[in-house]
Amino acid sequence: MKVSTIRNVAGLFTGVLLATTSFSPLARASATPIPAPEFLPLAKDVPLTKAGGPQVVIHEVLGLRAGESRRVFGRVEATSSNAVGSYFEVYTRCIGPDGRESIHGVVGENHTGNDTGFPTYVIPGHLVLYPSLLFQASMAGAYDCQLVAWAGDEGVTLTAIARDSSGFSTTWLQVSSADDEGAGWWQDPPCDSEGSLATCTYLGGGSHQTESYLFYNDGSAVNLWLAGSNAAFVDASATVELTTCDHGTKSCTSGNIGNSDGTVVTAHLELIQLNSNLGVCKVNQGVDVTDNVANGPHHHPMYFSLIDVPVYPECGSRQFMLRVLMKYVSGNPIKIDGTRPGESYTHAWAINSVYGTALAVPNLIGDAEIAAESAIRGAGYVVSNIFSTLSTAPAGTVISQNPSAGLIELPGSPVEFTVSTGGVIVPNVLSLPQSDATSAISARGLVPTVSSSKKCINLGDVLTQNPSAGVLVAPGSTVHITVDSGTPRTCQDIQ
Repeated sequence: MKVSTIRNVAGLFTGVLLATTSFSPLARASATPIPAPEFLPLAKDVPLTKAGGPQVVIHEVLGLRAGESRRVFGRVEATSSNAVGSYFEVYTRCIGPDGRESIHGVVGENHTGNDTGFPTYVIPGHLVLYPSLLFQASMAGAYDCQLVAWAGDEGVTLTAIARDSSGFSTTWLQVSSADDEGAGWWQDPPCDSEGSLATCTYLGGGSHQTESYLFYNDGSAVNLWLAGSNAAFVDASATVELTTCDHGTKSCTSGNIGNSDGTVVTAHLELIQLNSNLGVCKVNQGVDVTDNVANGPHHHPMYFSLIDVPVYPECGSRQFMLRVLMKYVSGNPIKIDGTRPGESYTHAWAINSVYGTALAVPNLIGDAEIAAESAIRGAGYVVSNIFSTLSTAPAGTVISQNPSAGLIELPGSPVEFTVSTGGVIVPNVLSLPQSDATSAISARGLVPTVSSSKKCINLGDVLTQNPSAGVLVAPGSTVHITVDSGTPRTCQDIQ
């Protein structure tokens, strides 16, 4: 499990079900992941021009039953013929036996030139885009699923690159190799290319709105997804297309225009498992991603994913809500590019990724080392590291573990723990008579050693001790004390 926390999410639903996990040593986790998608690499470079129109760079014909779902997603790496900016768009689609096209899963960005380098492009002059689509067959028959690319400006040739200098594929299409049964699909509300529809979402603009939950409170209908009855883990993925509203753009309304060099946003994906009352049970949250949508690229896709998210039985429900929290930080207003006729620019999917039985990580605290190892293996996990450290806990017992008890991880995942070697707190014997001090030290299972020093301060009492009081040491450790050896007679001259 990559991310898992329990928290209350304001504005979602009321009520929080705190999880309690029971562990049965008779049960054992098992898991079967879905088949890996079919990987289809681009065979050779493909030049793209506006005059040539959209080009199918890779495709795959699938024989599907009515109602089958497939993910159709890819990667396109493109170079430019010169330093002039040019709009570049790629999408995935499937064409059915009746010739009808599915909705296009689109991403686009202005290619800002052949000499563009960091931080805009990791590889100078190379723009990489990742289109995606969850497609469902409307009828039985052959479906041609395609990766399509096109250049949007005259006079510039963009080239889809097949391989890098090391021979690795850089442009490819992937298609689910089996039915993604029960998969969920989300689309953002309609928003036209001019951003004039009332359903368009702007952040930092005339509405003074600075954040929005996409697929939730941005005008989207709340769409709950039900994980499969035998799914132990699920995956989620989202693509969000943004447009910075710089001065002079035709993509935004006049009330949503800025004069900055771009827009800074931060965002993350959430996949929320609900309880039986539609309250929050588990919030699986991805890391915050901060991006700068510069005026040159103008359009900018952001990608998010959560992998191996557990389905917790104790939630009492297998329903999930998916949403992306998008926050405006600074710069121009920004527009969320949503759905247009036949095209989806901001969308997400969730799939049942692993089937079988998943057990919570058992609580090992207080167990003996051998018992802890047995519990880990019994739950279907692997003992990775066993550490030891001083502790006041009984020697040989577990005092900490990672992952924490109650979390669900993929079967076979590593679990490590720390065992106490035992420990004793050194008592405070300062100012005690020597006999009382040595007795107190011996009573803790420690070994006293004594030296003397004539100080004539506290005759016969302890002046110093090492280690100091309160220090944790191993049983049988030595505690050295220094006793004032002065007597009334030997200290008479001093007094």
